[in-house]
Amino acid sequence: MIEGEVQALGLDVIDVIEAGDLAIEIGRTTLTIRPPGADPAIDHGKSVVVWRRQNDGALKIAVDTFNSDSPAS
Repeated sequence: MIEGEVQALGLDVIDVIEAGDLAIEIGRTTLTIRPPGADPAIDHGKSVVVWRRQNDGALKIAVDTFNSDSPAS
């Protein structure tokens, strides 16, 4: 992961799978970071969000995770 100031975060939903009281959102991320004294760097990755239906019918996030496609440095 590149260290620096986050300039932008793009989240694109690719698919949503419904399973009972759960909805699983699969997506792609694009993170733009400006390292100190350098040009912006763009990091692409994947994301998964699990939503759980509440007693009132609302969906709330139960799990939210993402990771980079770039190799560890």
